[in-house]
Amino acid sequence: MVYNLELKVFPELRNLSSDGQSNVVFDVSSCHLFEVDDVVLAVLMALAEGVDDVEVSELLAPKFDKSAVDSALAGIAELIVNGVIRQKSRMDPSARVGQKSYLSYVVLNVSHECQLACKYCFAHGGDYGIDDSDRIMSTEVARAAIELVNETRGNGPANITFFGGEPLLNWDVIRDSIEFAEKTCLDADGKPSVVFAITTNAIAMTPERAQYLREHNVSIMLSIDGDKETHNLLRPCKNPNEDSWESVVEGLRHCLDAGLAPMARATISSMEIDLVKLADEFKSLGFTTLNMQPVERDPGDPLALTHSDILEYEAQTVRLMERGTSECYELRQLYPNIMAANKQHLFCGMGITGISVAPNGDIYPCHRLVGVPEFHIGSVYGGVDTLKAESWLIRHTVDNSMECRGCFMRYICRGGCYAENYYANSDLYVPYATRCHLTQHAFHRTIEHILLERKQEQVAETE
Repeated sequence: MVYNLELKVFPELRNLSSDGQSNVVFDVSSCHLFEVDDVVLAVLMALAEGVDDVEVSELLAPKFDKSAVDSALAGIAELIVNGVIRQKSRMDPSARVGQKSYLSYVVLNVSHECQLACKYCFAHGGDYGIDDSDRIMSTEVARAAIELVNETRGNGPANITFFGGEPLLNWDVIRDSIEFAEKTCLDADGKPSVVFAITTNAIAMTPERAQYLREHNVSIMLSIDGDKETHNLLRPCKNPNEDSWESVVEGLRHCLDAGLAPMARATISSMEIDLVKLADEFKSLGFTTLNMQPVERDPGDPLALTHSDILEYEAQTVRLMERGTSECYELRQLYPNIMAANKQHLFCGMGITGISVAPNGDIYPCHRLVGVPEFHIGSVYGGVDTLKAESWLIRHTVDNSMECRGCFMRYICRGGCYAENYYANSDLYVPYATRCHLTQHAFHRTIEHILLERKQEQVAETE
């Protein structure tokens, strides 16, 4: 029998294996990470090259004992039967047509107004290029969006995120939405089944608002780009007489005083590449979890990461990994997916499992695509144009992406953020090159981290 296997071997990581002599192998089709001896590796590679299993023993006879090869073959065959190792196969995108999907999360763009004029803002200063009359969401629109998600969410909780612009500029609708959702989105026992989050600059945060968010278990992502000088340069107030950084830090203090634990969300540009320095700055302010992401700008833009910046970013990421998942977003995302062999063909379920709602009730598949006419897929009053939403994902998986189909980490990376790809390449499915490069680096370093962790656990067990 011929097994169609696809493997990635890391010979450079052999010394990090549990015994320092095993081979580190990643099975692309199952996303499982293995440590195997030389015999098993030789058998796996022969099978991956298309050698029939009955011919493997003969092929490897000059190097390995036949009984060892036969034993390895039997073990591999059992792993294949149990799905631990999988044969390479491509998912037919059309197979998803008609499959039941549950719309479980909604991003409510409750305000398209903002106090800041961030240098890299994808939302054109917060208004998304939308007319003044449509910049503040009404209670009616917010409630209709919540009802829409509740009707289609299946058995899981509704996930509601407040976004902008700056969402806190529409506090009354946030508060009404939370209380309406807690009465509307119920589980089988009649208890609230809803998860809330907000992305904010925190300038309009008050002690009372922070306490309210704490009481309703709202998780917070707080945008801040570094120390006072860096932050004010990249995220200045529209009012030149106001200090952005001071206002943000004051809002942060209100959150911390209320017992909230905001996550710091920083955009990394050429202005500041020292991630460790930034992490220390954020920790000193009271943040415990960090999310630092590279800016997306055209080459030549003063904020864009240069090649040397990218190399430094990679080096800084390694240092953050050594400090743990709370400081390193890449490790926090990749580690559990590799450990759980979480194979996925799509980056997200944009427009299918999740939507974003503009202040006027128009629906888009992603908060970053709000206001882009070609991505308009309905309204909270008429529902989602499911056929249009499905048309983007039905025709695409990482298996039929010319850029991704040969990449060993495609089922973990999943082709990258569609919106990020779109703004970088005017195509949802062509990966943003900088992100692709950084993710490959982070993937490799995460595997190193896993191997070192295993080795440390093994040492601890013997002591």
